[in-house]
Amino acid sequence: RIEFLKELEKYDHNNSLLSKFADKDNALDKINNIIIVTGATGIGFETWIKEFSDDLYEKDKEMSLNFAYKYISSFADKLYLTTTDTGASNIDDLISRQEKFINKIEYVVIKDRKDAIKTAIKNSEEKDVIFVSGRGNREIMCDSYNTITLFNDFEVTKEIIDSNMEDI
Repeated sequence: RIEFLKELEKYDHNNSLLSKFADKDNALDKINNIIIVTGATGIGFETWIKEFSDDLYEKDKEMSLNFAYKYISSFADKLYLTTTDTGASNIDDLISRQEKFINKIEYVVIKDRKDAIKTAIKNSEEKDVIFVSGRGNREIMCDSYNTITLFNDFEVTKEIIDSNMEDI
């Protein structure tokens, strides 16, 4: 747990809550569970940038997924697998592909990203850390080749937390 959060801290360029949390006296030792919410990404490069070859894309994608899920399986206690920029891809195919890389960790598939974040918060316990990953500060989510949705993880998470907690 501690190694995972310290590793994440390296990428915390915005001095977010993670860094502030990690600075507390022995706060990392007091974590109950690490919960990850992450998305099954689509094939944007394959369909939108023709010069990025299918073979190169597939190899890069497989290596990335393998690394990410080994890391998650090593340090997290629970995973919520959801959507992110699916592009022109079929969401069921994307999730199925990601599931092949998940092992040794309890996970739940919730296709709707907002519902996945909400459920992770609802099912968390005191001293759990929820890490919502995959979208960063992006505000547009590509739902299909022709459809986009305005969606910012931080804003959605804040909205859920600020809402009546009894509803979640």
